[in-house]
Amino acid sequence: MQSEIASNRLVLKILTMDDAKAVFDSLNYQQTVDNISFLTWPMTIEQAENWCNKAVEGFRNQSEFIYLAYNNKDVVGCIGLHKKPKSNQAEIGYWVNQNFQRQGIASEMLGALLNECRSLKDIKSLYATTDIKNEASGKLLEKIGFSKTGTIDVHCPNDIIRPSLKYMLEL
Repeated sequence: MQSEIASNRLVLKILTMDDAKAVFDSLNYQQTVDNISFLTWPMTIEQAENWCNKAVEGFRNQSEFIYLAYNNKDVVGCIGLHKKPKSNQAEIGYWVNQNFQRQGIASEMLGALLNECRSLKDIKSLYATTDIKNEASGKLLEKIGFSKTGTIDVHCPNDIIRPSLKYMLEL
């Protein structure tokens, strides 16, 4: 995977440790944090730093590709591809900065990442999970070709189990 991917309005750049503040600032909204299974509210800068560290290690190992999405100089979202070990499957996840929601950002990020994924030989299918109450995300996944395959319990911090929907896409 490339370290930078361009689309019509966006440039996706692999996260670095220098991006912790941008991650924190673009993500630190309770409604957004509540939809992301690995975060807790109130969000801390340490959570953003941990996410950036995960991105750096994942890119180094070629197991995770986590991109910040920029529209000009504005950080408008984040999207990640997480390969599953000993599998030809990967998980995809994303968020959009609250100030840029309902502008087609998530759709454009997903489209750009899917185009990149189709060029890879080792990934044959993608999956995503969404909070069962996050209807907008589920509709978006279906719009770009994912199929709902059922429900799954996602384990969140503090031993919370989040009922979620699982979506699949064969490449």
